[in-house]
Amino acid sequence: YPQLWKWSRLSEERLARHLWAGEVFGLPGASGLRAWSICSLFEGWDEAQMHHLDGADPASIVELAQSMRGYAAGGGREKIECFALDPSPLIDLLRDAGYAGEDFAVTVLELELERA
Repeated sequence: YPQLWKWSRLSEERLARHLWAGEVFGLPGASGLRAWSICSLFEGWDEAQMHHLDGADPASIVELAQSMRGYAAGGGREKIECFALDPSPLIDLLRDAGYAGEDFAVTVLELELERA
């Protein structure tokens, strides 16, 4: 998941830190969460940063993405940003939720080092 332009594995430790900070949101369903996200409000930023968005079905993802726009506005932010890999079905769902795409692409290269 992306956080501050760095992609990382979403470990239990990272998720626990987001939970503790109040940055995890979800839509309840009959048997658990229908969709969930991680969103941060950084001091001095005009936008909120949605680091993760996932759900059981497309309609739930769109519903949560729309509600996260309200969360950002309630926090005094002018917009909310969510990084998505292209191509990805998530991009179309974000557009369905009213998000606008940017006209640039970022290539992420990763080299994982082994411990000696």
